Amino acid sequence: MEQQLQEIREQQKASWNKFSPGWEKWDNEFMDFLRPMGDKMISLLDS
Repeated sequence: MEQQLQEIREQQKASWNKFSPGWEKWDNEFMDFLRPMGDKMISLLDS
């Protein structure tokens, strides 16, 4: 069972590494887009 879990972890890591350059490329745009919503949610938590 432990060997299977390790294989799954390695497959997931390889998959994330394959697609991470795309996420890095667009990260600033996503964060800029989501910032107003995140700021609003945080302000509501402080209420």
